[in-house]
Amino acid sequence: MSVVITVFDIGNVLLTADQRYTVHRLIGLGVSPESANRFFQGEDFAQFSRGRTTAAVFCGSLRTRLGLPSLTDEVLKAAHDAHITGCVPQVLDLLSRLDRRAVVVLTDTNEWQTAVERRFVDLDRYARRVVRSHEIGLLKSDAGCFEATAKRIGAESRDLLLVDDRPENVARARAAGWSALRFVGAAELAREFRSSGLLP
Repeated sequence: MSVVITVFDIGNVLLTADQRYTVHRLIGLGVSPESANRFFQGEDFAQFSRGRTTAAVFCGSLRTRLGLPSLTDEVLKAAHDAHITGCVPQVLDLLSRLDRRAVVVLTDTNEWQTAVERRFVDLDRYARRVVRSHEIGLLKSDAGCFEATAKRIGAESRDLLLVDDRPENVARARAAGWSALRFVGAAELAREFRSSGLLP
């Protein structure tokens, strides 16, 4: 595996995230469990994460979808933000030992998540570039995302290694000509990096 640039996911790689916190908060607000569990699954959320709709439009759609027109934008945002809970310090330590010029972050996110992310960590300290779905208009599940990301960062697909916790994203990256590792823990990642020569 010849790697020039390592590309990290954020959720459950660099930051801890658990959507159950959002679900529990919504249920506490009177949303049905079935609807609460679909909060992150609607096309409105996907479009918000592509940056193709505003937060206000997303909230309006959510109120309709959740069946509670009284929920304010602020309450919905707070429920959403609850799913991001902190950093993964062991992985940030690994990043600090890599050459910043050879690190990129690629994430499915939205403007709310980006604001929470920045409260927990300054990714510019670790990566030369952060590529966010709501800024490029593509999710990892969208056709052409990995090809567009390679072009955006000025690299050949064969020189890129994705580190992501989702097996479907690992498969998509490999299909686009990238190398890819499924993240299962910091210790395992450190072993992979040492065996491939990315870490001494």
